[in-house]
Amino acid sequence: MKTSFPQRTCIGCRNKFDQPDLLRISFWKDRLTLDKTGRANGRGVYLCKNYDCLADAIKKNALNRSFKRSFSKEDIDILETEIKLYIKGLERDEYIEIENDKDNDRICDTSVFNNDDCVDKPSGKICDNKVYKYLGFAARARKLSVGATAAEQSIKKSKAKLIIIGEEVGKNTRAKLKPLCDKNNLQLFTYGSCKMLSRATGREDKGIFAVEDENLAKAIIETIDKEKEEY
Repeated sequence: MKTSFPQRTCIGCRNKFDQPDLLRISFWKDRLTLDKTGRANGRGVYLCKNYDCLADAIKKNALNRSFKRSFSKEDIDILETEIKLYIKGLERDEYIEIENDKDNDRICDTSVFNNDDCVDKPSGKICDNKVYKYLGFAARARKLSVGATAAEQSIKKSKAKLIIIGEEVGKNTRAKLKPLCDKNNLQLFTYGSCKMLSRATGREDKGIFAVEDENLAKAIIETIDKEKEEY
């Protein structure tokens, strides 16, 4: 006997399909995420597993209308990247899980960072720092070239969208990277220590990182610019 599944409507093409054939996007505790299990808490909407419906949903502001909220461009960009990576078949763990802390409950991306490494300036927690979190996303998505040679190749092949270097990186290396970035219209930021950047990305003793995802690069640039304004 053929199994009957609930019918759900794709917010991109507006056609109905069996629920298991669609992706579910959930909104829970002010977070917009791709629900890979199909059973996450919060309200949910559905989307076909293809780029066209994803593009149509974003173009039509379907997420804003469906959830009756005004999501930021940053929220949409991060979700778009996650869905694209999922469609490509990259196997990734859930980004977010709840970590109980003695002082307060906080959202921590423990799929990217080890609990013992949740430290940062000045709050003492990597998971509270958006730049480190985005770099962790890039690493998990295989959209990060690490080390001077790899970053240089990434720039020359026009893959790099942004270069991040640690504070300890030498003057000679900086002097070599800066004109290369200028030539390719890339922004280069010095951000944090090499130790913290290595922890955030899961790479040991590295201080140079080329972000190869445009949406994540934009999110990092916007976050750093905002931090500069605040300081």
